Amino acid sequence: MVTVYYAHCIMTYDSLIESIDLRDLRNIGFDVINPNTQDVQESFSEYRKNNQESPMDFFKSLIDKCNCFAFRSLPDGNIPSGISFEINYAKSIGLPIIEMPSSVEKRMMDYKSTKSYLTEIGHYKNNI
Repeated sequence: MVTVYYAHCIMTYDSLIESIDLRDLRNIGFDVINPNTQDVQESFSEYRKNNQESPMDFFKSLIDKCNCFAFRSLPDGNIPSGISFEINYAKSIGLPIIEMPSSVEKRMMDYKSTKSYLTEIGHYKNNI
């Protein structure tokens, strides 16, 4: 099974957004490491008691167990510092990165829209 780390802002913990993202990741076939689980939260609390290092090193250890990294930005598209740190770490170890939700469907154009767009920007050729 492919394991994904799901990074998201604490303000979305226990929310409908979190539930939908977790459902979608599991439907794809991922085994999800979610920092908002009781086990992870308890492990993190214990880690903080026993380690003077950066608290983010704990999350690096979770990401190290994964084959992929998924994240959700804030509603305005900004990415909080903790998630930014995790994204940069995931990049540094070569993990594929997925942004939730995918907005591919919103950006897909039909033939007529594509032709109109290409004409508007001066790149339409009669053979397409």
